[in-house]
Amino acid sequence: MVETGKNSRVSDIFYYMVVIVLTILFIGPILWMIMASIKTQADAITLPPLIAFEPTLDAFRKIFQEEPFLRFLMNSTIVALGSTIMALIISLPAAYALARLDFRGKKELSFMILSFLMMPPIAVALPYIILMKNVHLIDTKLGLMVAHLTFNLPFAVWLLNSFIREIPVELDEAMLVDGGTRIGVLVKIILPLSKPGIASTAIFCIITSWNEFLFALFLAPMDAKTLPVAAVGLISFGNIFWGQIGAASVVIILPIFVFALMVQKHLARGLTLGAVKG
Repeated sequence: MVETGKNSRVSDIFYYMVVIVLTILFIGPILWMIMASIKTQADAITLPPLIAFEPTLDAFRKIFQEEPFLRFLMNSTIVALGSTIMALIISLPAAYALARLDFRGKKELSFMILSFLMMPPIAVALPYIILMKNVHLIDTKLGLMVAHLTFNLPFAVWLLNSFIREIPVELDEAMLVDGGTRIGVLVKIILPLSKPGIASTAIFCIITSWNEFLFALFLAPMDAKTLPVAAVGLISFGNIFWGQIGAASVVIILPIFVFALMVQKHLARGLTLGAVKG
């Protein structure tokens, strides 16, 4: 019994050590970023990193006064919300059709939608550049929203399909027997009962669009530039402005972090369904 107790204590100590190390690995870069954002340029590049220093908000002042980061913030917000709304409008009826209707090629279509989730974005970057140039949507928020549908739409269809399958099909049949239509079923039954699923899908789409870099770099280099691309622009050939990069990173992370905290219940719900349903 004594030996068993010792082994238990050793395993507990090992467990806590692993947790502490992993916490440092995950939290460390974020703390470094926050500290860099309130340091001067000289303090930010000092090695070893300074722990005790006089904090300053000069980096935040520079990115908002010397750089149009407020416009970049608005661009990111408009593009993320716009692409998410577009994805939900298209994906909800598509997910309902895949979950409830039987038609030729349904399995093949479902597999094709799922396969888009595994496609690397770089594979369609050049075709999108050519397409957007031909329709005069280069460096526009609308063009970037449409591009974000490439990866938001398949995921939205897949996730909403999981939620709709949880709704009893008898509800659809009862309304159809009473003279209802498929559109009526979608609007009056599926839509109200799928609100948690729609919220989860919207959360994932907003986060994905907000953090997207590749399409934003190629399709929105100037007027429609978003925050991730703007942050990279703080790196020049002659210098790396670590304080401003840290401040820009805080501006990028903080809104989505607060948003994720507010809707974490729906986020966990979506992850659970995504792991169980397919």
